[in-house]
Amino acid sequence: MSIVLRITALVAVVCGAAILLVTRAEINETKRRYREATEEPLVDLAMLLAANVASSAGEGSLNTAALQQAVSLAQGSPLKARIYEIERESFELRIYVTDAHGVVIYDSDSGRDYGKDYSRWNDVLRALRGEYGARSSAEGPHHAGAMLYVAAPIFKDGLVIGALSVGKPTTSADLFIRSAKQSTKLLGASAFAAALLLALLLAFVVAAPLRRLTRYVRDVGSGKRTHLPALPAGEIRDLGTAFEQMRDALEDRAYVDTYVQTLAHALKSPLSGIRGAAELLGEELPAAERARFVSNLSHDAARMQQLIEKLLALSTIQREKALSGAEVLDFGAVVREATDGLQGLARARNVSIVLPAESDLCLRANRLWLKEACTNLLQNALEFGPAGSRVEVSFEHSAENISLHIRDHGPGIPEWAGEKIYEKFYSLPRPDSGNKSTGLGLAIVKEVAELHAGFVRIENCSDGGALATLCLPR
Repeated sequence: MSIVLRITALVAVVCGAAILLVTRAEINETKRRYREATEEPLVDLAMLLAANVASSAGEGSLNTAALQQAVSLAQGSPLKARIYEIERESFELRIYVTDAHGVVIYDSDSGRDYGKDYSRWNDVLRALRGEYGARSSAEGPHHAGAMLYVAAPIFKDGLVIGALSVGKPTTSADLFIRSAKQSTKLLGASAFAAALLLALLLAFVVAAPLRRLTRYVRDVGSGKRTHLPALPAGEIRDLGTAFEQMRDALEDRAYVDTYVQTLAHALKSPLSGIRGAAELLGEELPAAERARFVSNLSHDAARMQQLIEKLLALSTIQREKALSGAEVLDFGAVVREATDGLQGLARARNVSIVLPAESDLCLRANRLWLKEACTNLLQNALEFGPAGSRVEVSFEHSAENISLHIRDHGPGIPEWAGEKIYEKFYSLPRPDSGNKSTGLGLAIVKEVAELHAGFVRIENCSDGGALATLCLPR
């Protein structure tokens, strides 16, 4: 499972559980508060009606005639009231009065429980003791849902002579509770959705630099030229810095091992030639033989010098993690400089270099490395082109890139050579002499191209010869 899914799932579970608990607690609290809000005004009403009954009571007897008349008038009065989402069209209160023994002497609900003993109902029982009494009971078919009753004692000369209880259906409160419950659930769902979005955002914020760091490590592992990406401050940047330091340490060790082996292998052949020629020159030789061995010594020494210079150039480029020393250059001018340095080789091989009159070839590049790459490509074209041929140079450019094309008319690249031509120390024999170069020229060109975020490509032309392309971003 990806880190994004893990973080999202963890936050979703934690926030979901927290929101669920808070939502349930809020719903229960809302239900309790609505019941309290329904019960509280009934207390005052019960006390008021009990006092009214007490005011008309005789010696030891209760008179409910006035109460009965008032309730009948209220029950018969038309009502049309809208309380938020609640429609009220009738009188909902139920009022009953009991004597001092708890027997019902008046019931506003058509007298249905007249004469029954209510002395054990909690509201009546406590009211007859002179205390606050209340109960909640299901009323069967007469009233939908439950009824909440609040009772008040009826006092006469300091004695409790009865109890008056006022009941109200909980249906209205239940509707308000249901509405509040839905609102609370909707709020909880919205909070959970917001937490989920925040979790996703957090996961992507955390995962994005980790992905960049992972890509960087993979690129390093595959040998690609890359540099440490931008990372946020904190542990992730520290991890990236640690990777970079480890990379430098490993590359330094591998770099030394590789180049010691490479240099020893590359210098072995010319050194053997120099040693053999030196031994022979110590003997008496004809003038022609001596001149030949001296020429071989000079050739091998020049080859060693060229090899060391190329290796130094390649090692310097490979050590560059990012392009440095870049400036705005005229690509055409750099190519002309490289061409001027190869005029001696061109005349010796009787090969002409045809340059275009291009303009608007500006790009940001390192002058030293760009000239080195152009020189190596031009030198290859001169060495592989037959005597009397031409090396044709052209440019192709757009708003984003400039491509240098160098065309020779030599034998082209053998099919089996493929991508090997870019490998260090791999060299094809020159057509006229069979000699090989250091095998580092195209390796340097490839490193220069990648250092500038470009590429080099060499392919055969359909009518013979090879076409080298060096494409660099402006």
